[in-house]
Amino acid sequence: MINNNALGKIFEFTPSPGLILKPDAPKFTIAEVNNAYLALTNFTKDQLIGKGYFEVFPDNVGIGMPGLQKVVDEKKPFKNATQQYELKIPGTDTYEYKSFDVINTPVFDDNGAIEYIIRTVIDVTTYLATKRNEEESRNQFQSLIQTVEGIVWEADVATLEFNFVSDNVKSVLGYTPEEWMSVPNFWENHIYPEDREQAINYCHVQTQECRNHTFDYRMIKANGDLVWIKDIVTVIVEKGKPKLLRGLMVDITSTKRLTDLDRLEKQVLELNAQKQIPLAKILTVYLEGIERLFPQMNCSLLRVKDDKLYGWASPSLPQTYTNILEGLAIGNMVGSCGTAAWLKERVIVSDIATDPIWGNYKDLALPYGLKACWSCPIINSSGIVVAVFGIYYKEVKTPREEELQVIERSAAILKVILENRQNYELAQETTMLMEQGQELANFGNWRWDIVNNVVKWSDTLYTIYGLNRASFKATFEGYQELLHPDDRQMVYTHIQNVLQTKQDVVFEERIIRPNGEVRYLRSWGRLKTDDEGNPIKMIGACLDITESKLAETKLKQLHNELEDHLNVLELSEKNYSDLFHLSPLPMWVFDKETLKFLNVNSAAINHYGYSLKEFLSMTIRDIRPDEENDKLDDAIISSQHPGSYNSGVFKHKKKNGQIILVNIQSTFIQFNGKSTRLVLANDITEQLNHTAAIELQNKRLQDIAWIQSHVVRAPLARIMGLIELFECYKSTDIDKPDLLNNIMRSAKELDTIIKEISSKTEEVWQNHSLPN
Repeated sequence: MINNNALGKIFEFTPSPGLILKPDAPKFTIAEVNNAYLALTNFTKDQLIGKGYFEVFPDNVGIGMPGLQKVVDEKKPFKNATQQYELKIPGTDTYEYKSFDVINTPVFDDNGAIEYIIRTVIDVTTYLATKRNEEESRNQFQSLIQTVEGIVWEADVATLEFNFVSDNVKSVLGYTPEEWMSVPNFWENHIYPEDREQAINYCHVQTQECRNHTFDYRMIKANGDLVWIKDIVTVIVEKGKPKLLRGLMVDITSTKRLTDLDRLEKQVLELNAQKQIPLAKILTVYLEGIERLFPQMNCSLLRVKDDKLYGWASPSLPQTYTNILEGLAIGNMVGSCGTAAWLKERVIVSDIATDPIWGNYKDLALPYGLKACWSCPIINSSGIVVAVFGIYYKEVKTPREEELQVIERSAAILKVILENRQNYELAQETTMLMEQGQELANFGNWRWDIVNNVVKWSDTLYTIYGLNRASFKATFEGYQELLHPDDRQMVYTHIQNVLQTKQDVVFEERIIRPNGEVRYLRSWGRLKTDDEGNPIKMIGACLDITESKLAETKLKQLHNELEDHLNVLELSEKNYSDLFHLSPLPMWVFDKETLKFLNVNSAAINHYGYSLKEFLSMTIRDIRPDEENDKLDDAIISSQHPGSYNSGVFKHKKKNGQIILVNIQSTFIQFNGKSTRLVLANDITEQLNHTAAIELQNKRLQDIAWIQSHVVRAPLARIMGLIELFECYKSTDIDKPDLLNNIMRSAKELDTIIKEISSKTEEVWQNHSLPN
């Protein structure tokens, strides 16, 4: 027979968490507790034994009291309903959810009275998760079967052979379920060749990892058309291994093409903003993009000049054919493009061989296999046809509604591109005239009168330097004294170089405030000279970049210490914690493979608005606008090797939806045995906004310069001419009062213009401020 001491040992090491309670309701004093229970709750025996159960666990009164009381009243075991608890993982700041069944079992003495109650806790988390997954899988499959839109299917994991395909395959792709399932490798062989390898490999990798997945690819319809498919796949797992694949294929062709068309339009508009790129190159990029969306299309853009057609961009048409069209006069019944330009309206020809519009020109197109042509004129804001957008097909074809929409959108974008480029060329001519008389006096945040050594600062510049306008007299020597000793020679050399070369300068410098604080500035300057080329004035501005500099230094410090840790394993945990958690700038660590947040400091939580729990359930994609994720992918790919240090400016999204611009600096580290990136994020939205304000002010100064160099000349020329006339004919009977009146009117007009210049200049000087 086992003695009491042995029984106590057995209970102490029982793997299921357990308590022994006295039946002294409602207190239920804790008489004993085993090691598993202590590990689960992070309590010690001294904290539990001798105390009432609900004294220690007051939150469990509503859950545990009825069960324990039922044991006392009915003198039989009672099992509580399964409950879920949020438990902290020992040694971390991370929480996890666990599901427990609690069984209360009475222990009777020799007289049949309850002597103790054994409270046993059973972890049923894994069991419930497995059961829930099976239930979700069944529900999901049943829902898919009932879906009207899309193809429901099931396939074997090992062979990828389909054992079920719903009838909707006929309406989506044009095949019957019997055709699909009777032909080996039907799915693989009907994926568009350019997408085939990537789609199959992706599905295979995700399946082997037992991960449900969604991916997009193109399939070839029974009639040869292409369809974009979104495949939503569920992996059915048995004994830890994938067994079946079940999914839903949805036709997303229209949505996908519109999304890709949006992306293409954004790309070409950005290219068009880069005026050094030739217009023909931009047009070719756009037409090639349309042809990728509609592989059967052959696009062209013909320029209309002097009522004749000239090639502008035709990326896929035969060169010999486009040469034939060069210089062709537009007119009614002159093919699709010539007729569209003549009528100023869209022309759709579905069959070149039979349509009378092509009667005299079909022999030009048919030898090249061109059988249909749809054309749309590009009409500018003045109502003039400047180009014709043409779409050819190598089959007799009538446009669908989707294709008509693409023609309309493309015509609108082409109009924007062509007019934008034309307006730019006009603006270039205007700018060239404006720059002849441009004068940048009174620009910026500091002005240095070199001849008299008089310096004027804006109020914001005094703030940056930590100085009071009333107590500090700005001079070049005084400015030099405020520089960090190690930077004085460098800055002096920059200034001397500007005076000698008369070239603009941009440089970084450090200043020391009166309180000893060091600030980092990015400064730029421009020299003004007199008619003989002698320096008379320098103007410029400064931008406080201290925060980004300190952030870069702190991250490099952390990176170096972490590298020391990897090399010699002597980095203290406290030092890392101080650097990370006490940083005033947002910092986080994320898994390079899954992009999930692994750790986040308080500054990030406060700045972005997400709680720690929310952050740890997210990936870094969740804090970025959708259009930024391609940029994110490029950044991750460029930083794959250990020890790499990267930086850049990205858009981030706060919890409240606000979009901010963030200067990101990151480095590779090992965190809990994983390959991760450590990131420091500095919000520079306000700084960039101020920079934009500076650019706006520069534009105002250009307006002033234009007024000075052009508008002033008109009344001034009239005054000079009238005075000359007065002098030449002062002894004649000329109407002198009328002449004097004209001189006075011109003088008043000149005075008004000068006041406008002064007003604009004062507005620029008073309103401008630098970021601080």
